[in-house]
Amino acid sequence: MSPAAVNQWISGHRPVPLERCVAIELATNGQVSRQDLRPDDYWLIWPELVAPNLQSVEASA
Repeated sequence: MSPAAVNQWISGHRPVPLERCVAIELATNGQVSRQDLRPDDYWLIWPELVAPNLQSVEASA
């Protein structure tokens, strides 16, 4: 990826492409998650990421 493209992701001018999100999550050992990269639609793309969050909310209630 070009530095200009990455800068657009960081600045919020363009969303991180779906095909890059998992690679970024793996490269950062989870410090940057798919939820961080796509906060507006991650649950539509990766519904399996929603269930653990719901379970922790239900357990704390």
